[in-house]
Amino acid sequence: MKYIAKTTENGFIKGKIAFYCSVLKVSRQGFYFYLERLSRPYKYEALVALIQQIISEDECNDTYGSVRIHEALELIRDTKQPDLHVPSQPTVARIMQKNGLNQKKKQGPKGLTKADKDAQKSDNLLKGDFGADEPLKKVVKDITEVPTADGKLYIAIIEDCFNNEVLGLSMDDIISETI
Repeated sequence: MKYIAKTTENGFIKGKIAFYCSVLKVSRQGFYFYLERLSRPYKYEALVALIQQIISEDECNDTYGSVRIHEALELIRDTKQPDLHVPSQPTVARIMQKNGLNQKKKQGPKGLTKADKDAQKSDNLLKGDFGADEPLKKVVKDITEVPTADGKLYIAIIEDCFNNEVLGLSMDDIISETI
């Protein structure tokens, strides 16, 4: 459509408009609607300026995604500007993407389990049945990684399937033979 608008001097030469519209399979009405929209200001221009202000307020705000930006906009509406219209969160995400304000997603945490391709696979003895008729008939173990301010903490637990009683618990900052 931009090619038509530039070629036809904003629609004053009607013969060319009819030809280009028929070639591009667009209606004349759609073309004139496009020209009308060119002169309008961007609908969310004030909102984009407010989002840029939120991002520049603090050095940590540059990692904000659309969810946090939406929450910050709602907070501004509730505290400072009660007449501010805050669109839905997906609309905020679309506005941020269109204006290059969206952030890269952080990479998820690295898993504990590293697959050993050469190791022999264990048989699935429980087959999803974690109930037991008597104590110590089925016992399971799990290792969980917990991120903390001082680094990672690993928690290993041994549990009886009969009554979910914890038989053993170990915590350490490294995975060792004791866990």
